[in-house]
Amino acid sequence: MSGNTFDFSVVIPTYSRPNDLARCLESLTGQDYPRERFEVLVSDDESYPPAADVCRAFENRMNVRVERHARAGPAVARNRGATRASGRWLAFIDDDCSADPGWLRCLERGLVSAPGAAVGGHTMNAVTGDLFAEATQAIVDYLYDVSNLIPQRAGFLNGNNLALPLDDFHAVGGFRGSLSRPGGEERLFLRRWLEEGRVSIFLPEAKVFHHHRLDLRSYWSQHINYGMGAAILRRHASAEQRSVMPKPDYYLHLLVSPFARHRVVKAAALSALIMLAQVATLAGSVSVTRRHAGI
Repeated sequence: MSGNTFDFSVVIPTYSRPNDLARCLESLTGQDYPRERFEVLVSDDESYPPAADVCRAFENRMNVRVERHARAGPAVARNRGATRASGRWLAFIDDDCSADPGWLRCLERGLVSAPGAAVGGHTMNAVTGDLFAEATQAIVDYLYDVSNLIPQRAGFLNGNNLALPLDDFHAVGGFRGSLSRPGGEERLFLRRWLEEGRVSIFLPEAKVFHHHRLDLRSYWSQHINYGMGAAILRRHASAEQRSVMPKPDYYLHLLVSPFARHRVVKAAALSALIMLAQVATLAGSVSVTRRHAGI
């Protein structure tokens, strides 16, 4: 640990969500982890109002710093936070998330038990009674299930609940800054990480709660953006001779996955919304493809 001021540098990319950011910071003040052993780096992606206005209230409660930069998307915001980190490990969380009190403790156990590994926890929906948010969570849960059958060889770690050694993050090159839309940067990063022979571990006990209330319009828009991010990801992966396309039966299994967790009526509603999400994702992907083709 020589040369590192803190154990953890917690990076929060943020854009114009002051109330969400305040809740996220509040959850970090409640960590079952010594406050002198971690810092919080808020990477302000040109928010309005500026994130510094929110962070000021927490300066006497924990080590928190904020840097404001021109808007460039979550990948660049995360990278900028990482460049200012002085911790042994990086931990990433999003501004619309809150951390379970034992979050950093759980991450630390995983990182200590597997030196040099990337570890990621379980991100869970915190908005009860919101069917759109639950449908998005169903998609995330399916990714956890199919990608992390062997937790010590995880194939999916969510970027809003991810930790890894600072030096190794920089050695791999960080997130692709050209992936300006959400939904692709952490997947491409993890592929590059694994292709270098590094280890990734899923830690379901490291919990983060996602507070993202949705309606039909915002749900459609969210998955349009994911589709656009996925299309940009595929272009990068193709240029680097990587395949990111799922197997043909992936979508069928995704649609029926809610029936293993919920009663029939709710499962059917979630399945319908998952199908709608896939249509939106396809629409977003096609829009990017047509744009690059000049159509």
